[in-house]
Amino acid sequence: MQTTIYDFGQRAGNFGRSVLRGLGPYSLPLLAFAMSNAWADLPAPIDPDSGAADDGDFIDYFKFTVKDILLIGALVISTVSFLIVSISAFMKFNEARRDRAEWGEVFTLVGVGAFLLVATGYLLNQTLDIIV
Repeated sequence: MQTTIYDFGQRAGNFGRSVLRGLGPYSLPLLAFAMSNAWADLPAPIDPDSGAADDGDFIDYFKFTVKDILLIGALVISTVSFLIVSISAFMKFNEARRDRAEWGEVFTLVGVGAFLLVATGYLLNQTLDIIV
């Protein structure tokens, strides 16, 4: 006779019912004892890097946490823009080495890219101060 998943489920169900029948009047006190550990004190939350909130002031805690998340987002945006500018500069540099572009174009691209990176960092920093 082949055992199926259904048979295993039936056997497990029968076992569970027999255990509950055996506990009978002791099931409620045992359940209350098992639940008593669920009322333990929670640990204090760790303060975010952008500031420390007072004990129990979860609005400030949430505000500082959102500011940290937005700061990480701004750093990701700045990193992606740096990668785009540097890849473009390397591509233009290779074109200039093969005499397909002028060296003035390379220097112009690097200068404009550096200015855009500084402007992006400054504006993202100012945006973080305004939002949060």
